[in-house]
Amino acid sequence: MRHYIRKTLILALLFCPTLLFAGDSKDNETAVGEAGVKFGIDAADGKTVLTSGCIKAVPEPCTTTIDAAVERCDIASFVEINMTATITYSQFGRNDVSTISRRWTGNKCAVKLAWPLSDEVLGGKYSMRASYRLSNGQTGNGNRSGEAKGENPSSDAVRQRVGNLSHSVILYKRNKFKQFNQNARPFRRDGIGAGGIETPSSEQFWNWHSSVDQAVSELDLLYIEARKYPELLRSKGFASLPDFTADQIKLQAIQSVVAQSYFVPLRNGKGWKPMTDRLLFADDVLSMELDIQSGNPPQGW
Repeated sequence: MRHYIRKTLILALLFCPTLLFAGDSKDNETAVGEAGVKFGIDAADGKTVLTSGCIKAVPEPCTTTIDAAVERCDIASFVEINMTATITYSQFGRNDVSTISRRWTGNKCAVKLAWPLSDEVLGGKYSMRASYRLSNGQTGNGNRSGEAKGENPSSDAVRQRVGNLSHSVILYKRNKFKQFNQNARPFRRDGIGAGGIETPSSEQFWNWHSSVDQAVSELDLLYIEARKYPELLRSKGFASLPDFTADQIKLQAIQSVVAQSYFVPLRNGKGWKPMTDRLLFADDVLSMELDIQSGNPPQGW
């Protein structure tokens, strides 16, 4: 659904151009002065309405646009414009609050400003208030409130950022590369977001770049730990155990995602064998890799 809700003040006249946030509410205070002021508060870029919200597939902080003009520049001009915005998010046990303030000063008859609503890529309920002051002392303000939501990246974009087939398969198995659900809010199934992070930061809830980067970092660490695993067991009494091969490191690391070892020592302590009662997680990942490499990827890949 497209929302066209925007407020502009011209003397005591109130009318409504475009607003880009879903579910916004209106609450402007009309300021009347002798100079004749147009003071419009918009959201995002003022051109494209996205039903999923203002956090785009290439994530940037949501923005608000203030379009201000004085009709009688011979009487007065803008000398100051201020904006304060607060975003709050309280789902999944969080209590995130972000507040920023921006200030413009100068001496112009027309001013157009595009200010972020936060310093990070954050979503949730927002409220903002903007005000102006003219050179003749005339003042006015406007308010805006609603909900900042997100747009999912493409599967290709996620896989390109991951840059590793095995890692990509794992992230697909978690949440199928989705950062947001059908309501454009953070997606949760196996972890949260495109990276499937169990305890994401406030930014990882909304920025799929941050979510995926965290997941890749965690998976890379599992490979380091898998490489060290034979030495760990040698230090615990299995002195004759060999190091893993590259293929064994991969299986061990992937199986570690489900908190299991893929291999156990042979009875004589001189080699490795697959653990018989293991989950088939690593096996499924490798099977999916082969399907993808043979041109038969899963749906949504």
